Amino acid sequence: MLYAADEMKKFVSATDAKINQNYYCPRMRCKALFEKRSKKAVHFAHYKSACNLFTEGETVAHLKGKKLLAKWEEELGYSVQPEAYLSDLKQRPDVLVKRQGRNDLALEYQCAPITPKRLVERSNGYRSIGLNFFWILGQKYKLGKKLTNATAKFIRWNASLGFYLLFLDPINKKIEIDYGIQKADFLPVRYLRGYVKSLRELRDFFNRNHSWKMYRLSADLRAEQSKKLEVRLHFSKGKIRKLQMACYTKRIDAKELIWDMVSPHYYQPIYSEDSCYWKSSLSLTLFSGESFSLQSEYFKIKRENCYFMPFVSSVDSILKKDISYVIKKSQINSNYEKSET
Repeated sequence: MLYAADEMKKFVSATDAKINQNYYCPRMRCKALFEKRSKKAVHFAHYKSACNLFTEGETVAHLKGKKLLAKWEEELGYSVQPEAYLSDLKQRPDVLVKRQGRNDLALEYQCAPITPKRLVERSNGYRSIGLNFFWILGQKYKLGKKLTNATAKFIRWNASLGFYLLFLDPINKKIEIDYGIQKADFLPVRYLRGYVKSLRELRDFFNRNHSWKMYRLSADLRAEQSKKLEVRLHFSKGKIRKLQMACYTKRIDAKELIWDMVSPHYYQPIYSEDSCYWKSSLSLTLFSGESFSLQSEYFKIKRENCYFMPFVSSVDSILKKDISYVIKKSQINSNYEKSET
């Protein structure tokens, strides 16, 4: 913690604390707080299991990140309360920003793992009292070749940036913006990247019109997709094996079916697995003439193939549009097959 209360119930910054003084949890319900100083960061810490208010172990990066965000907000002229305790919610945002004439803002610098359930609970808590909020991620969440479930749940969408994420590097004092995030079957996730060195610069970055687009796949990338599909068909594991077995019983070429559903361009990053799998499975069901409930199929596809994205409202519309495309494409293929016979 960056702040604690002294004997007079006055808030004291860890940088101003005195070694021989007693300090307490800001909730004033436990006296198990002691001052801890290190070469890397100065902060307060609880005795082990003394208070359930702080559920995450604080790293040096987390401490530095909170201080940096608070400093940047103050530079914008706002009143800042680091680690402000919201008694109605029993929550403590990393930085609470008081904004005259606008809703106050809760900033969360998330370095530790958090479950989807807890993420939604905390976010809904802020909404319930009229607080705007934003989650900024630590370096452990950074994008690589894959978009993991752990990171995807923080994604937001903006008309200028598309799907995007924010990462704070408190050591180098900069924010990384990964935007225009998109995926393609069997290929690494693709995105653009920008950097800013203050929240003022971040605000300016959001106000600019960014020229991102959904990319089409080059001939080389299409060849790479085809090669990776062949490898997966060869090893025949997981979902692709299930498709192979289903195709075998219906005398359908599995490679031809799946390849027909491999998108020739990048797509919105709402799917946790390559989208060609669920599209091929749905196409196979349609082609075989089996009866099924489209609504049930929709919920099944969403449950089994989509990331959990609580801050993106367009997931349902994107999925429904893709399902309609598969149905239309399967009908065209079916009519073509009939005309050939």
